[in-house]
Amino acid sequence: MDDAAAHGGDSAADELEIMGVISRMAHYGDQGALEDLLSLFTDDAVLEAGTHPVMQPGPPSAIRRAGRAQIEASDRARRDAGTIGPGSNTMHSVSTVFVVLEGATATAHATWQFFTGLDNVPVLAAVGRYELTLRRTPEGWKIQRRLTKFV
Repeated sequence: MDDAAAHGGDSAADELEIMGVISRMAHYGDQGALEDLLSLFTDDAVLEAGTHPVMQPGPPSAIRRAGRAQIEASDRARRDAGTIGPGSNTMHSVSTVFVVLEGATATAHATWQFFTGLDNVPVLAAVGRYELTLRRTPEGWKIQRRLTKFV
């Protein structure tokens, strides 16, 4: 019996669901409602990232948002500024997702690309990796931690 089955899950189904969560994270971040994006995270989720001159201008210190309230405030501010979200003419592309199941938790690694200028000539503005920790909840898999690395 594999680890997922021992904890009430099906490893193939869990992996597919987790990849769907990661895909929806990119889609909702680009085109979806903020509430739909927030629904993908646990209440105690932590998002961490370095800074980037296009995506997150500012000093080179790390950015950390803990809990849905901070995540919502940060994403709402960036949507209001027009740097992400519907109408921003930007898009995330996520690929090469690798999932490791560990019972009711999982780690996932994914490569991402961020494009700007979709209303004219698309520009690859940033590339990086996500390192995610997900937790199985009664509502399904949710992101507990996301570390965004720029390359």
